[in-house]
Amino acid sequence: MHRVLKNWDYYQDSVHSLWVSDGFNRFITGGRNGEIFMTDLVRGCYCKIDNVNEPITSIAVNGNMEIIASTSNSRMYEYVSLVLVNHHFRVSKILRNLGRCL
Repeated sequence: MHRVLKNWDYYQDSVHSLWVSDGFNRFITGGRNGEIFMTDLVRGCYCKIDNVNEPITSIAVNGNMEIIASTSNSRMYEYVSLVLVNHHFRVSKILRNLGRCL
């Protein structure tokens, strides 16, 4: 039998994509409505990274916590420099909108 250990209710719509760190202590989610969140399970906090207003279909993250998110409309967005401020992560820089991919 399975049971819910924790429910995060900050989404207003369904989650379409998920990235989980190797230690399963952080995850980044992308929603159908375009919201991107990062949740830190160790600190018990989360932050909204962005809302691109189109469904997030894929998320990739490298070792420096640089994030690339792609959408259902073939657009890609790159984010860098997640920093911890008052026990919450904030995006210190949105690097660039990579535009449409062919």
